[in-house]
Amino acid sequence: MLTKSLIKFKRCGAELKPSFVDVKNRKELELAQRLINYFASAVGKSRGEIEEESKVDPVADFGLEHKAGYTKLLWDRCSFEGVDTDEGFAEKRWKLLTAAEKLRQSTYFDNYESFQETFEHIRGEDLESLGSSFYGDLPSHQNLVTFASIEPSQLLERYNVALVQGLLFHARSLAVQLTCDTLGQKRLFLQNLRFHRLLINRLVTGDAGEHSFELEGPLSLFGGTKVYGQRLANFFPRLILLGEWSLEASIEMGKRGGLLRLDHSQGLKSHYREQRRYIPLEFEQFLEAFKREKSGWRAGIGQELYRANASKHIVPDFCFQKAGQKVYLELFHRWHRGELFDRVKQLKLYNNLPKERLLLGLSHHLMGQNEVKSVLEGCGALENFGFKFRDFPLPSKVISLLNKVSCSAGE
Repeated sequence: MLTKSLIKFKRCGAELKPSFVDVKNRKELELAQRLINYFASAVGKSRGEIEEESKVDPVADFGLEHKAGYTKLLWDRCSFEGVDTDEGFAEKRWKLLTAAEKLRQSTYFDNYESFQETFEHIRGEDLESLGSSFYGDLPSHQNLVTFASIEPSQLLERYNVALVQGLLFHARSLAVQLTCDTLGQKRLFLQNLRFHRLLINRLVTGDAGEHSFELEGPLSLFGGTKVYGQRLANFFPRLILLGEWSLEASIEMGKRGGLLRLDHSQGLKSHYREQRRYIPLEFEQFLEAFKREKSGWRAGIGQELYRANASKHIVPDFCFQKAGQKVYLELFHRWHRGELFDRVKQLKLYNNLPKERLLLGLSHHLMGQNEVKSVLEGCGALENFGFKFRDFPLPSKVISLLNKVSCSAGE
């Protein structure tokens, strides 16, 4: 991801135009190659050394318009050594400084060289070696362990996508048109909406696979804007893998906002791999265990939109069916507090519960938070259709609640 200062765009009236680079431009490709070569050769150097050297070399003779953005993306491909956890660096520093001060006060030295020689003899290590690990807990002193290299053209393509991601991070709203040619593409589309937990205001589906939907932007939310902004930005590279698409986003950056309009004709290429339908291991294990219960309910991964209230849609985690009934299940772990607050608000606004019920599973970690407890008070949907779980729900508990819901629906 690019930081705000690295997002290059131009204003054309009310529109914001990202400053895309030509991925076939010879000078840009050469610049990218030299930066990549530098990072590849920097393995073993400290972060501080790389930061200083990359400012002046190896591309001091090139234009600087995109260099900082390329460099940031290459930093994201670096892995640095971890901190020594056997003994804290702060404790090491304190011991060395205490030992040095004790030696200085107990013995008279004619000069610094004499002190250094004596101290090195006592410690059994020269000062240069001691100093190299003295500040090893600081990021600037951590060494580069690996660098995931990349082709120059791929770096330019990644940069263009990152410009859009950076703008979407500051979106108030986002309208998308998407055409899914196959059922598999439609399932991937719904899977990505569920995976990124995006808030859908409106969705219209056509017979030919056209999807028109509006998403909440991070700046429209009261809290958790950074987390949601990151999710929306991460969704974009998935979107451009799914088929023909177009989007219009309301962006607010600085004192003036603007509209971002893009479509597949821009030729943006995702750095994500082509997707296959992915089901987390714990979801598969739950489905297998649920099937063994032989409850009469048929369970599957959520692949449909559920209307949370008059204007909001979500993609639940699971769908259960029995005798013409459908019941959905959405899970909230401890890192889903913001999403839970949004869901409670939506359910409270939905005076008449829909025909197809929604079960809410809440982790014990989440339920133990006082702020969560206060928000959940007075939410009838949670009182009647919610339950707690530890790591992952037990099929028996879900079946018990499904039967309860089924009985109440038949009354």
